[in-house]
Amino acid sequence: MIVRFLSIAEEEFADAAEFYEEQSPGLGGIFIEQIKEAVEYLRRNPFAGVLIDKRVRKAVTTKFPYNVVYFPSASELVILAIAHHKREPLYWRDRIEGLQG
Repeated sequence: MIVRFLSIAEEEFADAAEFYEEQSPGLGGIFIEQIKEAVEYLRRNPFAGVLIDKRVRKAVTTKFPYNVVYFPSASELVILAIAHHKREPLYWRDRIEGLQG
């Protein structure tokens, strides 16, 4: 299964990693690895995340207060958001327009 990040999700990922790196050198790298591990697990198990909106799912990271919000289709796993737990719920909903699967 192919993994595709929406560009805005890539930006969220990079911004969060940069924030953690500024807090403590090396922490940004740990955050990146945590998200990559979660995404790889989801690639292999696309329906493992909790269903949160129609066909959108989320996986909670274990070391950071972030969710990987994604849309599994027949051929790809689309990462919609790397969402902080305290961010407004469902702020990413408009990102699912046009996705098929």
